[in-house]
Amino acid sequence: MKRYLQIGLMLLAGSFMLSGQALRPGGGTPKKGGAPRMMNPGGGPVERMLAMTPEQRERVLEKLPPGKQAELRKRFEQFDKRPTEERQRLLRQWKYMESLSPEKRELLARQMQAFNALPDDRRVVLRRALNQLSRLTPEEREARLAAEPFKSRFSATELQMLSDLSNNFPVPGKE
Repeated sequence: MKRYLQIGLMLLAGSFMLSGQALRPGGGTPKKGGAPRMMNPGGGPVERMLAMTPEQRERVLEKLPPGKQAELRKRFEQFDKRPTEERQRLLRQWKYMESLSPEKRELLARQMQAFNALPDDRRVVLRRALNQLSRLTPEEREARLAAEPFKSRFSATELQMLSDLSNNFPVPGKE
């Protein structure tokens, strides 16, 4: 359990996207000129910690190395400052990710990593397409992904990324 908690907390400590914005110290927006990154919200211990009061979290954090403690305290503080609605939405996303099979979680983690590794200009284009695809029914999404005008805008790797993410990743408004 302790190892699982540490892995979950490390996921939280990484950069992640919230409503199209990367969570960053000092404002919650991407670096100037940067494109949003995706968050990987999987992990039961993280969800439990996000639902805890700051005092309860502190007792858990005290068991971690000092550097991790400081980093996670900052992240939790940023999370706590978000509006209640947004915090609840994020907790629903964590629950959803936790409900996926390990294989699907791994697939999504790989695709999110690939998405985050894209150049900023491509990440912006794919983010827009992903948001549109995620709001379609499965049948509409399949048709859009197969349509030549849509396909011609993306590489085969990008199309696979869009398919995997739009079919499996909960985006705002889809839940």
